[in-house]
Amino acid sequence: MGQRDYYEVLGVEKDASAEEIKRAYRKLAIQYHPDKNPGDPEAEEKFKELAEAYQVLGDPEKRARYDRFGHQAATGGGSPFADVDVQSVTEFFESIFGDVFGLGRERRRRRGRDVRVDVVLDLEEAAKGVERQITVARRVSCAECRGSGAAPGAKVESCRACGGTGQQRLQQGFFVLTRPCTRCDGAGRIPSRPCPACEGTGTVRREDTIPISVPAGIESGQTVVLEGRGEAGPLGLPPGNLVLRVIVREHPIYKRDGDDIHIVQPVAFPRAALGGTVRVPTLWGEVELKLKPGTQPGQTYRLRGKGIARRDYGQGDQYVHIDIDVPAELTPRQRELLEELDRTLESGGAARAHEGRARERKGLFEKLREKLGG
Repeated sequence: MGQRDYYEVLGVEKDASAEEIKRAYRKLAIQYHPDKNPGDPEAEEKFKELAEAYQVLGDPEKRARYDRFGHQAATGGGSPFADVDVQSVTEFFESIFGDVFGLGRERRRRRGRDVRVDVVLDLEEAAKGVERQITVARRVSCAECRGSGAAPGAKVESCRACGGTGQQRLQQGFFVLTRPCTRCDGAGRIPSRPCPACEGTGTVRREDTIPISVPAGIESGQTVVLEGRGEAGPLGLPPGNLVLRVIVREHPIYKRDGDDIHIVQPVAFPRAALGGTVRVPTLWGEVELKLKPGTQPGQTYRLRGKGIARRDYGQGDQYVHIDIDVPAELTPRQRELLEELDRTLESGGAARAHEGRARERKGLFEKLREKLGG
């Protein structure tokens, strides 16, 4: 896939001023910043793409070359950020605008990898929140060397490849960026003799059972980030995060709409005509719903506070859509009574009114199916 036009990436016109380009980059980079979108690889790629566009358009000489010759002249071909750690791009952003999230340079240090795990929930669990135990395979600090990577009696020395900085300079075309040192994995130090248990990495792979807490009201596709519960950092550096991606199963009778729940409730014709109560299931247990006399097919009743628990406070509502339940089989007495009712309705001219309500009912249920996605 070809690279996108840099002006399009930043959302500016080709005659935009340098200040307009800088403002556009800052706005979008904050939107897709890794600290605002933890565990989101698409946001990370967008963040890197924005930095690439600004590296060119934010420099008058590179911009002029790009306007004249395109990507080939400006970047030397290909994406200069393809193999660059997002931490390096974050540092580039902060070199221009500072630490906009107030997290400090200590937070930016090289750390262990994030571990991403899918957590599948029922709708009831997503509505109320859930505590659960999950098994996670990850790298943890080596018990033999206590994460240093050094064999007993060995020294931990400054890495010669990066001079102890943990970073290597990378030049691609007109760009000069930094990335974690490939020899010490960004730690800046390396043991003179590696620990035999972890082969000098300071970490070993292990499966652990971890307790997790998923908050009430979470939606499918959202993430929960547990800081410091990911993989241990190399040679004693801080651990990464455990990123839980929530998947909520479809429910056989409930349909979710934000914090609200919808359900289609079958009701016998006599109960709908005469009024009365019916038992309605909710996520929080069965409740009695009082029907008005003459309740029509497609009519909606609202049960306040019987929906999804909100992340801040309170709960959504449950909407009950009435469907008239027609029995498949009748006893002789039931048939006799219904035939008598039918004659009474016909003689009262109710047939024409019923046809109108049928058309209205069809429209209501079509709208409901559209709202609830089929």
